[in-house]
Amino acid sequence: MRSVVVLVCSALILTTACAPAGEIGNGDTAMRQILNSYAIDFLRHNPATSTYLGGSAFDPSLREIDGRLRDYSDDALEQENRWLRVVQLAIEGVDRESLSPSVRIDRDVALAQIEFMLRQHLVRRYQLRALDTYVSEPVQALEWQVQRLTPTGDGTYGTVEEWALVIRRLRSVPAYLDTAQQQLLEGVASHRVPDWRMVERDGLIGAEAHARYLKEAFPGMVAARFGVGPERQRLEEELTGAAQVAADAYLRFRDFVAATYFYEGELRYAGDLFSIGEEEYEWSIKNNFSVSYVEELYREAQTTTETIQSVMVNLARDIVERWNARPFLDDRDVDMVFDVLSRDFPRSDAEMVSWYRDTADRLTEFGQLTDVLGMPIDYQPEVVEVPAASIRSVDDVAYYPAPVFKNLDAGRFYVTPTGDDLAALRRSSRASLAVRTAREGFPGKDWLFSALAASDDSVSPVRWLLPGSVKDSSSMWMGSMTGEGWAVYAEELMAESSPGPFLDQYDSNADAVNPLNHAVGVSLGVYSPEERFYQLQAQLERVVRAQVDLGIHSGRLTYAQATTLFSEVVERVPGSCGEYIEDASRSQSGGASELKRASCERSERVVFGISKWPTEALAHWYGWARLRGLRADAMNLLGSQYSQGDFHNRLIHAGPISVEFFNEYVLDELEQMSSLVQSSQ
Repeated sequence: MRSVVVLVCSALILTTACAPAGEIGNGDTAMRQILNSYAIDFLRHNPATSTYLGGSAFDPSLREIDGRLRDYSDDALEQENRWLRVVQLAIEGVDRESLSPSVRIDRDVALAQIEFMLRQHLVRRYQLRALDTYVSEPVQALEWQVQRLTPTGDGTYGTVEEWALVIRRLRSVPAYLDTAQQQLLEGVASHRVPDWRMVERDGLIGAEAHARYLKEAFPGMVAARFGVGPERQRLEEELTGAAQVAADAYLRFRDFVAATYFYEGELRYAGDLFSIGEEEYEWSIKNNFSVSYVEELYREAQTTTETIQSVMVNLARDIVERWNARPFLDDRDVDMVFDVLSRDFPRSDAEMVSWYRDTADRLTEFGQLTDVLGMPIDYQPEVVEVPAASIRSVDDVAYYPAPVFKNLDAGRFYVTPTGDDLAALRRSSRASLAVRTAREGFPGKDWLFSALAASDDSVSPVRWLLPGSVKDSSSMWMGSMTGEGWAVYAEELMAESSPGPFLDQYDSNADAVNPLNHAVGVSLGVYSPEERFYQLQAQLERVVRAQVDLGIHSGRLTYAQATTLFSEVVERVPGSCGEYIEDASRSQSGGASELKRASCERSERVVFGISKWPTEALAHWYGWARLRGLRADAMNLLGSQYSQGDFHNRLIHAGPISVEFFNEYVLDELEQMSSLVQSSQ
């Protein structure tokens, strides 16, 4: 049984009193009532999101929502838009200045969510082309539902009532996909169609894969979780039948896609249709992230890319010289370092999982020794293999959060078994594990969400909502700016070891934890030089992804240019991907080298994902950059009174929202606490 993080007042607060910063505003009660009602109705309109967050535990009226799917019909969306307008007016009817700082943030977050949804429905009319949403949402909802069932025994899950809701949701798939067809046909009539890549990969390949999964794998997988009882046979038969009905609906939907978007085997709608355009992109980052300077962000991403590349070259020099292999020659030695490190990989799943566990223990010990997060740590990392019910949704390693409104269990840092496949195990070289563990485990997502769970009701439910969808091209992606931004920040946090205000308490222990800290020219923290090398590579990939996101959706990069950029900078394979992107068959027959062709294939898959989800990749990098910027602002503001513990405490209590929403609030709180300390001395 894992321990949980216990949040207490930090050292700076303990010198005075554990009182909340700021007074309760006169309008707080009215605003909280409006926002609580908004959160409940939001989850009622978005059944998959409600299942993901555990909405039935938030409000009993949402219990039946787990048996439904979202209604995308014109009538339902019209009613939803009217409701959103009413809520918007109610929120704006409460004087913003009458609210306490925390409730003011909740207000601004809710308004940004409402503006996003209204623009999605009324301006972009994205429901007319949201093909990947229609294909993925039902299966995602079912998987989250099965993963969150109540434990009923040794390896069994789900009450009879819960399984009945799973069956009901399966039976609702045909009507859901029929509505999707109606919206997509209206999209064709109004010249709003999905990009051809989405048509092929989500509409055809994805729909068929989901049909096969629901027919062949899903029934047996979930039946293994049934408890032994008088209802078992009936439930199993009903679930198998309902899964077959859903599978057949997916096959009909695949046929619809083929008939609607193809003619005699050729796509009816050619050309790139993924980009939302600079105007909509700028609107999105302003509404979602409170920033409005695409050109500046694009140039900053380019500069950051060059800086990280330079640091990697310097570290490669240190590694090569420490290996005593030969004198460092040029930046091609970066490739040599990767090649050597890739040869040290686990030879079995059991060995891979044990390496991850050892790495998680080491990183957590580092956190305890250095007090890197500035708060008491009662935390045991837990690394587990992905269970059968989740294996489709976890690639290599991932943190899987518990439903935030259900007090069932903690999230998990999952490692996907390979079946002892050596080719797959090669992706988990020993030196690459630390950065993955820092990102998904400690002090990344596992730590962050464990800390949030332990903070009880301090995070408003509004801050957890996921407008649009949980994870597809309809998503607003507000939450990932802190959640994913924190994960990238955590990777770098484990590399910080130099004396200074950020790690004052660690200074005397630096060489004890990592004697190489002063032997190489790059800060290492808990990482070995080889582990730091992979951390820099992961950081570089995040920045290039953001550059691609900014570039292709604002027209600064073509699809082929973005693929080439990723291939050359992240994969380090020189040469253009243009030939491969324009004519894959020609490049496979000799127009491009095999190495370049494989690199362009991998890079194109990354760019395709970014092309579907504008601002998602930006959120990872910009979230990390803003957390670092906010930390620098706090250090400059407080000087000698700066405390890393207070800073991280404020971040955690803010919840998973865009940094810009709580930027001023965090600095104000830190300044108030610093003033209290000074006045008490």
